[in-house]
Amino acid sequence: MSSKIKLVLEDRACKHHNAFYIPIVQENNVFYTGQKLSTKKMIGEEPLTPEENNKYPYIINPLLTYKVANGRTFNIEDEYTGDVDKAIYDLIGLCGKIAPSKSEYNSTVHKGYFANKQKDAEAELKKIDAFYYALHSIRTMEKSGIDAVCTMLYYTSRRDEFDINIENDSYEVKLAALTRMARTEPEKVMKCFKEHNPGIEEELFIYKLIHRGLIKKNGNEYFEAINGSQKNFMGNSLNKVIDYLTKRENDHIRGKFMTLLAEFESGNTVTIPLSRVNTEGKEKAKEFLVALIKAHIADGELSDASVKLSELKQLTGITDEYISLEERYNKAIASSVTANTAKDDFLKELNELSLEKILAKIRAPKSIYQYQDITEIIDDKEKIIQYMLDKKFNS
Repeated sequence: MSSKIKLVLEDRACKHHNAFYIPIVQENNVFYTGQKLSTKKMIGEEPLTPEENNKYPYIINPLLTYKVANGRTFNIEDEYTGDVDKAIYDLIGLCGKIAPSKSEYNSTVHKGYFANKQKDAEAELKKIDAFYYALHSIRTMEKSGIDAVCTMLYYTSRRDEFDINIENDSYEVKLAALTRMARTEPEKVMKCFKEHNPGIEEELFIYKLIHRGLIKKNGNEYFEAINGSQKNFMGNSLNKVIDYLTKRENDHIRGKFMTLLAEFESGNTVTIPLSRVNTEGKEKAKEFLVALIKAHIADGELSDASVKLSELKQLTGITDEYISLEERYNKAIASSVTANTAKDDFLKELNELSLEKILAKIRAPKSIYQYQDITEIIDDKEKIIQYMLDKKFNS
């Protein structure tokens, strides 16, 4: 059985010339023509074997220029025949400039498309199915889940496609916008639901952090912005940011993000565990607390870490994980006591020195202090001492 496939050109220059000049793909000195032949055989410097002659009755020569008229019809057999229509059709397909069907045509990528009734019908049915699945997901989701879906679409779509005020627009406005999007971009909507996109939770977590300003996106690069300012580089793609936050050494950062995000969404300072047990289950509550404890210890918030350790113990009992976290907490306490003792000793030493001797310490070779930092407080011994304490113990 054969199919009649017509070339339709949409590009202005191609329409002007009423033809498409086929670019032949070449990589590492190898020409890709759709015919498995060496370059020498393609250009006629070496003879073909009888089998090759039988398989390829028409040979593409990559050193020649191939021009195809707008509106040309190709007779393509289901079985590979190797005739001129099949050879030219395959060559066009390899260049990536002509869409396989009208439904796949993209004016920013393609010069035109193949008018293919079979492929267009299949693509249309596929889009109808996708719209049905997307609409079903929208209509069966819990009402409280609409903001999460809107957040995903807001950051994965152009504003002319999906322009929603997540905080202020009503449920009905959001629902209508999602339904419109399902008609035009059903696959994009489907990716916002777990039944179609198993990895959505991690992706949504990142988009929520971006929405709340806790992660800054600069071009293709992502940075932590917990304190409002852009700092640690996290990656140059969404997947790399997800990898960054799933590394064990970054557990404290993830915990901090989880806390701040929960506070944003609740409007209150977060105290977790038992309320979470009822809604998300014991395992989720434990995961949240563990990340939070690590974050508090890493940030030196030891009183907060102690409170969360007690909550973890209440939730899970004394487990290996609890013991490990308690040991980490105790080490942090010991380090804090040592640091505070050293700080007290240094403060006592500075208080016993005259202002001239303190300034001499600042000017000393290999000093960690910068004289220009204190020019505005040069006569204030108390402020200079505070500067030195901050520089030595907080840097």
